[in-house]
Amino acid sequence: GGASLGPGMLNTVSPCINNLQGRIKRRRVDMISGNEINVDMKEYKFILTPSHLPEKHSICVERDNGNMSILQVESSGKSKKHQPSKPISIIKRIRNTNLHWRAKIDGKATAMAGNASFTAIATSTGELFLFGSAGELLAPPIQLAMKIAHLSVSPSDGHYLMCVLCNAHIYVWDLRSLCATIVNVPIDPLIKLALPNALKDGGNEQNFEP
Repeated sequence: GGASLGPGMLNTVSPCINNLQGRIKRRRVDMISGNEINVDMKEYKFILTPSHLPEKHSICVERDNGNMSILQVESSGKSKKHQPSKPISIIKRIRNTNLHWRAKIDGKATAMAGNASFTAIATSTGELFLFGSAGELLAPPIQLAMKIAHLSVSPSDGHYLMCVLCNAHIYVWDLRSLCATIVNVPIDPLIKLALPNALKDGGNEQNFEP
């Protein structure tokens, strides 16, 4: 459960849905009538394929008066302190070709987002790491119940982080207080509005499990 999406959040989530268009799948849920499945009653739930990053990936997260900040993630290394199969990821913030900060996390990074004040990294196990402007870890890693499909941070020096899970539910955190303002809210209605073709028979129905 959790709060519903207000108008401001709708405006934020809708562009994200369009960007995820190629990764949205649908799964039919048979409706139960008494103790029997009623094949005439169909409901579709939307699911998203998990996010993925190459072993080394960079994005521009800040550009101001000619100054540019790059967020770079490299996940090809292995931790010597753990079993050889357990990967680590190196996160770097680079400003005007100078290394601003560097951090190391356990796990394969699969999604990244940031602005002037915050950096968010998701891993293949559904963990979420939040860093401040100096590379400090703002809180212990957040373990979500499902893999992450998308991360988005407010532009410039904004303080909101939106996380879309593979079950088409979203979380939103206020990174100043580290409090969740939207918790586990489904965005199925928004997907139906933004992508009406996803509901047509013969569409992209799959039994994909995140």
